[in-house]
Amino acid sequence: MNSMWLKTLFVLLITLFCFVGESTAQNDKEHLEVAMRMIGHQILLNSGDSSSLVLPIENEGNKFRIRFESEFQFVPNTFAESIDRIVRGTKMATSYRIEVEDSGTRQIVYSYEVDSALNIVIPCGVRSQPKKRYSLLVTILDTVNSTTSESEESLNQRSTNYVLLISILAAISALFGFGFYFWKRRSRSVDNSTTIKIGKYRFDQRNMKLLIKKESIDLTSKEADLLTLLHSSLDVTLERELILKVVWGDEGDYVGRTLDVFISKLRKKFAEDPTVKIMNVRGVGYKLMLDVSSINNG
Repeated sequence: MNSMWLKTLFVLLITLFCFVGESTAQNDKEHLEVAMRMIGHQILLNSGDSSSLVLPIENEGNKFRIRFESEFQFVPNTFAESIDRIVRGTKMATSYRIEVEDSGTRQIVYSYEVDSALNIVIPCGVRSQPKKRYSLLVTILDTVNSTTSESEESLNQRSTNYVLLISILAAISALFGFGFYFWKRRSRSVDNSTTIKIGKYRFDQRNMKLLIKKESIDLTSKEADLLTLLHSSLDVTLERELILKVVWGDEGDYVGRTLDVFISKLRKKFAEDPTVKIMNVRGVGYKLMLDVSSINNG
């Protein structure tokens, strides 16, 4: 039970850590995709388009591709300022590269880079670019999950995830602890229900054993049945015919000393405790007695 509990707890621990890690990574990716869509919509608004769609964001590593449903034109200065405002607002990066790709020729027609100090040098800043169908490539140059780029919301989410993990583990440990406690109690009660105290001995009915101190004495099935019957009528004389019928049933004829032999065997097995007596009531049968007076006198 201890081994199984530890193995199960270990598997749950690994599963929960993986879940928290995957959940945090998924949250980071979704945060970036939302930021990319915000950039796409702002570019369309700058060109006077408030109805066209920004198509699903494509992502490979730290590079994101923003695709558009319609053609648009842009002025580099306004274009760069709008993008940088969103990057700063969402805290998605401290350095990044912007590339504008002609969707028809797949050639890069415009690009610039922003370093960690957010210095922006815009080539051809005021020269309007022709109206075409473009795709925008945004490459995150720093590590998104680093301390410098990770947003306060992301840190809070990560902290919340680990607090949740610890709480779940504590709850699981408590449940396993209570389960183990009640399992032990149940096991002990089951064991006790099949064990009878006879003097200094304990009679394990299920396993057909007499237990005293650290010694275990095996009983045959007939010896166990005979002892069970005698103990069920403690201090009461049971007739020989009744004992033979209950213990041996219809197994055949019995020689006169069959029962006497088994009684003798049981007496020897109780030799460690003189208070346990199997008395012969002449002409009637046998009875099991616990001689308390011998304990008091001793």
